[in-house]
Amino acid sequence: VQLIKSSWEAMEQDFLKNSDHVISRLVKEAPGSINLFTFVHGTGVYNPNFQMDMRRHGLKMVSIICWVVSKCHQMENIKPDLEKLGERHHGYGFKLRYVRPMETVLGDMIRENMGHLYTAELRETWSLFIRILLHSIFHVMLKTQVSWRQEMENFMLQFVRIQKKKKKIIICCRSLPLLLLF
Repeated sequence: VQLIKSSWEAMEQDFLKNSDHVISRLVKEAPGSINLFTFVHGTGVYNPNFQMDMRRHGLKMVSIICWVVSKCHQMENIKPDLEKLGERHHGYGFKLRYVRPMETVLGDMIRENMGHLYTAELRETWSLFIRILLHSIFHVMLKTQVSWRQEMENFMLQFVRIQKKKKKIIICCRSLPLLLLF
C-alpha cells in the first residue's frame, strides 16, 4: 500500500498531463470506447467543446484514481462506491473488452511518470493494484463462476508466487492481503 501511495504522489505533480494521457491513450488503444462518452453521442468528434469535454473526463478519471489511492488501505469501505461507478459505466455501454486497454493505459502512465524510478517491483505492484481497481469497478459485468473474493485471492497468490520466484520480499506484499481479503 505504501509503495502505491508514494509512487502516486510523484504522478500527482503533473495531474493535467496525466488526465490528458489517460483519455487519449484509451481512445487510441480501444477506439470503440469513444462512444462511452455521453458528450460524443450524436455530436461526433467535431463537437466544438470536444477537447474540453475529453479533458474534463480525464480529470475525473485521474481524480477517482487519486481518491482510491488515498483510501487503498481501506478498500472495503470504498467498494460500494466503486461498484456504483461500474454500474453507471455499464449503463453507458462499457464493454469488458475495454478493461485490458485501461490496464495498459494506466500502467503506461505510471511507467512514463516514474522514469528511471520505475522498477519491476513497482510495475508488479501497480499492475496488481490496477487489476484490483478495475475488477472492483467492473465485476458487476463479469459472468464467471469464480466469486469476486476468490478471484482477488487468486491475484494475490499469483503476486506472491512471482515474488517467491525472485527470492525477494516486498514490504507492500504484507499489506496487500488485508486489501484483498475483505
